Amino acid sequence: WHHPDHSKKAGHKLLRTYKALQGWMKLAPPTTRPPMPWVFLMLVIDSLCRSGAADTGLAVLLMFFAYLRPGEATRLHESDIVRPAFKGPPFAINLHPSEKGLSSKVNVSDESILLDSKE
Repeated sequence: WHHPDHSKKAGHKLLRTYKALQGWMKLAPPTTRPPMPWVFLMLVIDSLCRSGAADTGLAVLLMFFAYLRPGEATRLHESDIVRPAFKGPPFAINLHPSEKGLSSKVNVSDESILLDSKE
């Protein structure tokens, strides 16, 4: 007689729940979400600017273009913006500078993000 809840291989205390979750993941695999529509983003930023939070609106726009997490955006300093070598775009952002002793969520330092969107 075999009961799956009493298997020696099962290190999970909630084996049935674990198996159900595995089955669900096979039926509905995780997918990426589509980005926020541009018009909606502009409405959010407009609302922030009209309420006197223009700096927050700029941060939201930067997070959208550079795919930044909110914590990454709040830790940015002027010294993290890299000017182009020649006149004109693109500017870049140096995320998690190693000289400041910072690293990302996945332990990466000195990531560069170009701000060169043509939209």
